[in-house]
This record gives sequence, C-alpha cells and structure tokens, in this order.
Amino acid sequence: MKLSASLYSRKQSTLLESARELEGLMVDYWHIDSRENFSVFEDIDSLSKISDTPVDLHLIAKNPASFYSDLHRENIRRISFQIEEIEGDFAFPKLEYKEIGLAIMIGHPDLEDTIAHFESQVDFILLMMTTPGVSGGRFDKTHFVRISQLVQKFPNVHWCIDGGVNHEISYILRLIGVQSAVVGSYLLNHENMAQAIIQIRSNHVRSEYQVKDFCISKENLPLVTETTTVIDLLSIIQQYQLGIAFYLNREGEFGGVISNADVRRVLIQGKFSYEMPIQDFVNRNPKCINETDSTTDMIEYIRKINFPILVLPVLDKLKRLKGAISFHKLLKEE
Repeated sequence: MKLSASLYSRKQSTLLESARELEGLMVDYWHIDSRENFSVFEDIDSLSKISDTPVDLHLIAKNPASFYSDLHRENIRRISFQIEEIEGDFAFPKLEYKEIGLAIMIGHPDLEDTIAHFESQVDFILLMMTTPGVSGGRFDKTHFVRISQLVQKFPNVHWCIDGGVNHEISYILRLIGVQSAVVGSYLLNHENMAQAIIQIRSNHVRSEYQVKDFCISKENLPLVTETTTVIDLLSIIQQYQLGIAFYLNREGEFGGVISNADVRRVLIQGKFSYEMPIQDFVNRNPKCINETDSTTDMIEYIRKINFPILVLPVLDKLKRLKGAISFHKLLKEE
C-alpha cells in the first residue's frame, strides 16, 4: 500500500521539520490539503527544495479552475478535487504528468452514481472517511463493509482512503483491496514515526476489530449447490477470482468449499467428468473462522496452520456461512 503523509497533521513541528524527519522512511507522497488556500503552494515550493518525495494535493474549492495555473509544479504528482465543494458543472482536467483524482465523502448521497459518472475521467478516487481538510477524525468501523462493496463494484479503480487511518485500519484496508492511504495524526504525532511506518506496513497487525467488521459478505461470495453443474462450478470460480466456491446443501446450510486444489484432486484421481455430481469435489472440513474472532485471533489461527491459506470461510456460532476473508490482495503486495 502506498502511503501519503499528511504533513499538516503534526502538532509540535513545522511542515518542513516533519518532512525532514520522515524523509527516507518509505513515505510515497506528502499529502497537502488546500481549503480555498493559495498559500499552500509556498509550502509546496519549500518542500521541493528539501525533498524528492512528490506531493499529493487535495483541493477543496468551489472553483478549482482558479488553482489550475499553480498546478504545473514538477513536485506535484497527484491532485484530487473534492466533488462536494465544487459549484456548477465540472469536468476533471487533463494535466501532463499528473494523476487526477475524485475526492468524495463516503456518506455522499449519490456515491456510486457519482463514481460511475466520473470513473473514466480520473486516475484514482480519494474516499474521505472524515471531514475534508480536518485532522484527527476517527474511522467508523462500519465503513469497512461499504469500502469492500465499492472495491468489488469498481474493480478497476485505484482507491485511496483518507481519515482516521492507523496501523489496524491499514491492515484491514489492504485485505479489502485498497491501494493507498493518507495517514495523518497516527503517523505525524506518533512518538516514533519510523516504528509507526513499520506497523502500518506490517502483515501481522494485532487488533480487536472483529472478522465480521470487514469480511466479504455471503451475498458477494461464489455460492454453489448440489444442482450446480461442473461447468457452472468452473465458470463461477473463474468469475469471482477467489480460487474457491462455497457449497451449500439442499437446506441452504454451509457444507464445505470447492477450491482449485479440490478440482485438481479429482483430476489426479482420474475420476473427472462434466456429468459427475458436484458433491464429489467438496472439501467438507475446510479451515474456518468465527465471525466474532478478532484480527489478533485470526492471525494466531493462521500461524498454526501448516499450509498457505488464501481464503477463510467466516461462520457464526451455529456454523452458518456469513462471509469470507480473502488474503489474495494482501499477498499480491508482497
């Protein structure tokens, strides 16, 4: 995951002092918020003299066009425009050597329609969890499910999350499939910023967030039943790109999983036929996790398994399928 450090979040130091401390700590961008504020370009010019790290500029303005003449600066790499603030019709500009983004609140009343309308005009979407331009906001855990839904609905979008991101939030966002995050108070006001960076990038973050807070919901999983044909099974596994399907018996209860490995097992045994019952492919005793387990519980559980886990079914206390955790996107980063 790419990290954009929100330099204005530092309480005890100047912007340049913060940048000097963070330089060399694997930060990908300096995040600068401008709420109708042209003086930020003085800071951007000052940053260019002490750092090669590019600027990620977030414009919160009624008339973004009034800023266009200042956006040519070489060290400005990404520019996002807060859509809620813009008055009148707006078309995202094409600026040479710049990535252009749509900044939008997660609570926007027409969120999906707005994203669909502008998707072809932008390189990324900055999804705001808290008030734009205000540091120190808290991340609401209910946003995990909404973000996951958006990632699945718009698979070609590069997602950036801004607001309340810490090491626990970052780990779950990477599981969901978010590619970058703006980190403010957690990083800039940490007693050891180098340690904070390590924690943010870690794949073994302990947290008391429960699995049900961020798992892929059952409604968004590849489900098969005893009436599913073998060809349909293979098509479903291919379509969802998880390498697995979840088997429900005739009562609709969770009966196991069918992974690519299970299909290979049948092939190796020489039993394969497109007419064979789908039950012959089912692994009826897969590794599973409870929906109320914490992230810490999940990591400890995975560490005890002596083979790689790519997908974990999530069950409730009655062993009913509630969702799944996919580790594909987390592993893809490595």
